[in-house]
Amino acid sequence: MQHLVVRASSPAHLQADDWVLNGVGRKVSHYYGYGLLNGGRLVEMAKRWPRTPPQRKCFIQVVYKARAIGSRLSVSQNVSSSPCLQRRHRGIRSLEHVQVQLSLTYSRRGDLAISLTSPMGTTSTLVDVR
Repeated sequence: MQHLVVRASSPAHLQADDWVLNGVGRKVSHYYGYGLLNGGRLVEMAKRWPRTPPQRKCFIQVVYKARAIGSRLSVSQNVSSSPCLQRRHRGIRSLEHVQVQLSLTYSRRGDLAISLTSPMGTTSTLVDVR
């Protein structure tokens, strides 16, 4: 269903200053996601949609020790060598969701900005400065 919703949506006339092309060339906004859903288009696409492979999960621990945030902290990890992502181990071919579990201590929560950037350059804002 999620594949269909993404493909049947478009930015249309939605006004936002954060529309960007993601790594696969689709316009996406932090405010509107992929835009307005075209229900008729979704139904027509669903009639022809091939079966999706069974869901697979991959858990990767990136940071596991305390680090000082300071004025800026950037954590980068190449996870492509993880066995659950490699094809020869029947790995994951496409990625639909990323869940981030984060535990931190900081003096002012409203001063934090947390984002996640994909290997193809798509940045998702998880927490923005308030």
